Amino acid sequence: MKCIFCDEKIKEQSFMESENFIVICDISPTVPGHSLIIPKRHISSIFELNKKEIIEMFDITKKATKYLLDFYKLTDFNLVINQGKNAGQKVNHLHLHILPRNKDDSEEPADIPLKVAKKKKIFDRKILSENEVKKNVNNLKEFISQQ
Repeated sequence: MKCIFCDEKIKEQSFMESENFIVICDISPTVPGHSLIIPKRHISSIFELNKKEIIEMFDITKKATKYLLDFYKLTDFNLVINQGKNAGQKVNHLHLHILPRNKDDSEEPADIPLKVAKKKKIFDRKILSENEVKKNVNNLKEFISQQ
């Protein structure tokens, strides 16, 4: 089975990249701005990253998170890695979720990653259309270019 994060088409969802990582808008966002940091090479675990890649991953995560918070005018966020099937990992390719947070998006803010991983229906997680994803990507690229 082909990995969806290794498919060239994934770049259409990307609004940032570094040498070894891309940042994409999630097509089924839990909260507005839900984005993913994805290694360009196919790996399934954080344990497969070398020291240089770990530093680069958190550097791009820091930059992308700051842009997302500024764009959505928020201050809070969750960073989540679901590692393995029992932890809720759906795609066997390492990815880190950035979840910009708003005081109104949950009764218990810290529970969002766990509730999503356990498939509890606290959100109507629709899949965005190709045009909605492109609009989000273009808006974020435009915002970042003005910073």
